[in-house]
Amino acid sequence: MQQTEKYKLNLIESSDPFSPDGLNENTRKIEDAMIAHETAVAGELETRITKFVYGSAVRGGANITIHLPFKPKAVIVHGSPEASLGQHQFVGTVIGQTINQGSYSFTMTEDGFVLTWGSSCNYIAFG
Repeated sequence: MQQTEKYKLNLIESSDPFSPDGLNENTRKIEDAMIAHETAVAGELETRITKFVYGSAVRGGANITIHLPFKPKAVIVHGSPEASLGQHQFVGTVIGQTINQGSYSFTMTEDGFVLTWGSSCNYIAFG
């Protein structure tokens, strides 16, 4: 019995006695290779952004809290804490990290983000 050069799969020759061993070995090699490929692809997809959501929010208390339908990988927030103070922007990429700008802050959470600032904001979140 010979083998293929690259993947070392068994090549059954017409002179070989019939035995399922060579075919079974080929099947195991192919399955192992497919499992390794699936694992590699799944790991690569974890690092890609596959979801996003955008919206607007208005403060309903001391903070603006946004809950997202997925764990965010990045959030961009833009808005005006108070009309007279101009525009502020936050970009978050680390869950639990708080970013401060003066008396305003942004914290990305496991399921969204929290803003401590005045009135309203627009956001886009990627997951």
